[in-house]
Amino acid sequence: KQIQAEIDAYLLDGPYQNMFPQRWLPAAIAVLDEAFTEENKLVNSTMKVVRGKVVEYHQERLDYLYTPEGKNILNTKNYTSISKLF
Repeated sequence: KQIQAEIDAYLLDGPYQNMFPQRWLPAAIAVLDEAFTEENKLVNSTMKVVRGKVVEYHQERLDYLYTPEGKNILNTKNYTSISKLF
């Protein structure tokens, strides 16, 4: 809920509503339980994200974000990831 509150601050009627165009704000959020590291090849040696590898590595999760359940930040996959982190 805290993550959703942070996003909501940038939506219409939020205190930061004019900082970004609404179309730039995320429609869905995935909480991942693994960092992007050089070891898993999700970032390169200059610490830049390797988008193709990220998409390949997280394809199933990205597809899930386009489902009605995946658009809800309180979805089961986010809860599972958060429980692994804490």
